[in-house]
Amino acid sequence: MDNNRNPIKYIKFSETDSIQPTVYGGGDSTPHKDVTSEFKLELLSSIDRLSTELTVSSLSTGVTAAVVESEEKATAKSNRPVSILNANTCPLFGDVGYAKFLVQISSSGLAALREKVEQANSKADIKQLSAIKRIYPFIPQISITDTDGAVSIRLFRFESRDENKSLDKKFEDFISSLQCEWVKHPSEAVRLYRVTNNTTELLKSLSTFVGVQSAISSKCIKIKPLVHSSASAQQVTMPAPESEKDYPVVAVVDSGVS
Repeated sequence: MDNNRNPIKYIKFSETDSIQPTVYGGGDSTPHKDVTSEFKLELLSSIDRLSTELTVSSLSTGVTAAVVESEEKATAKSNRPVSILNANTCPLFGDVGYAKFLVQISSSGLAALREKVEQANSKADIKQLSAIKRIYPFIPQISITDTDGAVSIRLFRFESRDENKSLDKKFEDFISSLQCEWVKHPSEAVRLYRVTNNTTELLKSLSTFVGVQSAISSKCIKIKPLVHSSASAQQVTMPAPESEKDYPVVAVVDSGVS
């Protein structure tokens, strides 16, 4: 096959580019660890701390994210504690690295989660609890190189459109109260704001606004739609493969943790 026409470039990873964790399968009913009374008390204390932080914050939005770290042997999708962490409690909605998952938390959801953990006595529930290593608050990723320049702020994007709209409104009221100027990304796929003017004061209290995912300096970032409104799909004619040519093989790999 003519390499000049080959649109696929193979990049070989070095040992420092990635990690290769030990693979553990799912489906076994054996707990990943002993679920002791001490562990349950520690987990309940973590839930109580999350609930307190959510309610005492003067800039609370009523819903935000926390991190659930799973045991190393429980990273397979079939091992995720979805009977403990679900729409009735605190649902999983993303990840922040290997074996670290994002859960959506609210006061009512944390109360339901606490009750679920307290009453977890069946073999199935114990297996689910054993997959959890710890749960703790999410810390926004703030990387600012110019405290006086523009800042790009990303909010969490939850499953509920109403919750997203409520979070947007509270954040817009918050930055407007600081006399900041802002532009919101027009796409519904992200919740991204470019904020200018009085950003020094903004950064002082940004970490206290429950709902911020990250903030970075925005010198090189412009707010543009992900898809241009005038763009239209084009039909592409693909030639049939030729039997005498050697074509590349393409593999799609599911990480199993995202």
